[in-house]
Amino acid sequence: MSATKGVTSARHNCVLMFDHVTLNAGSAYDATTGIFTAPSDGVYVFHLDVQSPRGTLSSVDILHNENPVHHLWGNGRNTGDRGVASGTVALQLAVGDQVYAKLVYDNGYTFAEEKVSRFTGYKLG
Repeated sequence: MSATKGVTSARHNCVLMFDHVTLNAGSAYDATTGIFTAPSDGVYVFHLDVQSPRGTLSSVDILHNENPVHHLWGNGRNTGDRGVASGTVALQLAVGDQVYAKLVYDNGYTFAEEKVSRFTGYKLG
């Protein structure tokens, strides 16, 4: 699964919906909800890149079944440039488990340019 997001101003505490899906083998990622649902048991790896434009700050979590498992900060404040955050997490999932990215805090536009922020996931083995 690989999906990107363009310019948006999302609400705090909302699931991020990466609407430009470039790969979705097995249709496990739902672009209308932003949620990946495991089609089978196994170890999955997820990677999230987020970008905040100059002058903004954003905080994003990767969640597994509503539980935060990784936290990212994109800090574009006082840097003179964009703030970029990247994170990777490996999770043991059971069929039906859900993984998604959730915006925790945002003081501006979280995604600076089209196709800059990315959510990717795949099953090992």
